[in-house]
Amino acid sequence: MICVIKTNYKREDGYCEEDLLQSSMHHLQAASILFKRGPDLYDSGGYLLHLSIELLLKSWLLSLAGGFPGTHNLQDLRQKISAITLDIKLTKAQNKTIELIDQL
Repeated sequence: MICVIKTNYKREDGYCEEDLLQSSMHHLQAASILFKRGPDLYDSGGYLLHLSIELLLKSWLLSLAGGFPGTHNLQDLRQKISAITLDIKLTKAQNKTIELIDQL
């Protein structure tokens, strides 16, 4: 059996900006709950936070470009958005936060 890994996902594949945003918000809410419960759940909360931001950025790319790459790297996604639009202006602290979350 040959496994083919998609490298780009589009609306034609059934992806929708609103669905990605809804999933992003759900993951953010779940991460918030886990962070509030204490240090034992920080790893899981961090994972869901990463996923939330990833889905948000992919939704933005889907809206701007009609598709998004299969990467999970937040910095790569942010750079792809920056290449399309100048509307994404992050402070040094925000960029550092993305770098840290990318390590989760």
